Amino acid sequence: MIIYTNISLSLTTECFSTDLDLALLKDLQQYDSDCFDKMCMRLATRRWGRYDFERIGALYDLDKDRVAYLRNTFNGDGQSPAKCFIDLLTSKYPRLTIRDFCEKLVKIKRRDISDLLKSCYG
Repeated sequence: MIIYTNISLSLTTECFSTDLDLALLKDLQQYDSDCFDKMCMRLATRRWGRYDFERIGALYDLDKDRVAYLRNTFNGDGQSPAKCFIDLLTSKYPRLTIRDFCEKLVKIKRRDISDLLKSCYG
């Protein structure tokens, strides 16, 4: 019985690590959907003529046409362009950690989003 419990705990820890160096961005929505939604709302903020998700896309060298398509489809159809952006980003970088993403957020002067993500895992 104890062995089974230990195995169960290790699997849970492996799937949802609270270590920012191990936690993957692609798992955030399942791990903490509220945190994920707040992050996406903030990434959909437009500053200096561009959405924040566009700035992040440039740092990760994502296809500019795909990112522009997301920007241009921001028409209230219920699908968040920032959520679609995260899907695009994590499909190109499936091993992208929360820590790496937070570092990029700080580069585009969105420490508030970085702090939000860190608080979700802290």
